[in-house]
Amino acid sequence: AEKMILLWCTINRRLEVVDRLLSLRPHELKTHLVDGIVVNHLRTGEEIVLSAQEVGELLVFEMADACDQQFGWQDDLMGGQFYEDLGLSSQKPWQLW
Repeated sequence: AEKMILLWCTINRRLEVVDRLLSLRPHELKTHLVDGIVVNHLRTGEEIVLSAQEVGELLVFEMADACDQQFGWQDDLMGGQFYEDLGLSSQKPWQLW
């Protein structure tokens, strides 16, 4: 758990993991992840190798973070009106994907 928290805080998850994987075609994913992926530390630029399992865990955490950011405390703070202009609703979580 501590290693995952460290990774969460020291790499650009969106750019290095999510965007990179989204740019691949489905048949390329398996071969691309076999040996893991190399990402860079945000401050030092040091290369960090992520295993396929770590990549998967980071993706799950990133999706949970997106859900929390879009349908969490902001709705409570803004009275549930904040995302009405976008047509998003906490009653339709599938809209995130």
